[in-house]
Amino acid sequence: MKHTTKPSLRTAKSAKKRMIGLRLDSSFMLEMEALAAAEQRSLADTARICVRIGYEQMKEKSGPAAGK
Repeated sequence: MKHTTKPSLRTAKSAKKRMIGLRLDSSFMLEMEALAAAEQRSLADTARICVRIGYEQMKEKSGPAAGK
């Protein structure tokens, strides 16, 4: 797997300031890697997009108080 030190043009610079770790089981990691490859994105960018989509869905489901 290649790692790049160049910032992605798809994300804001502020997105790179804080990091979290994700523990994924092997089969889910393979799915994420396949999705990243298909989308021609890094694994980190793909995970960030998935987290944001999931967050938005949870926020909609939880009502107006969520996300504040």
